[in-house]
Amino acid sequence: MPRLPPAYRLIIRETVDSTNSVARTLAEAGAEDGTLVWAREQTAGRGRLGRHWASPPGNLYVSLILRPERAPAEAPQLSFLAAVRAR
Repeated sequence: MPRLPPAYRLIIRETVDSTNSVARTLAEAGAEDGTLVWAREQTAGRGRLGRHWASPPGNLYVSLILRPERAPAEAPQLSFLAAVRAR
């Protein structure tokens, strides 16, 4: 079982349609910032432009719920910030 910093809450599922759809459902139900959905397999993942894919067991499939104190219009900047920070 992975150990994460206390700010994160880990939700583990063997198989999901999509970690993104599970995270969205949890977020709409009030899940906290830092909730991480991890699945060992996805059966109906979705990508850009609505592309579908299946993700077989054996890789890392995660979605993270973030609730930043920013305006929704600023959300796209998070991807840029994460990319720059990863370098």
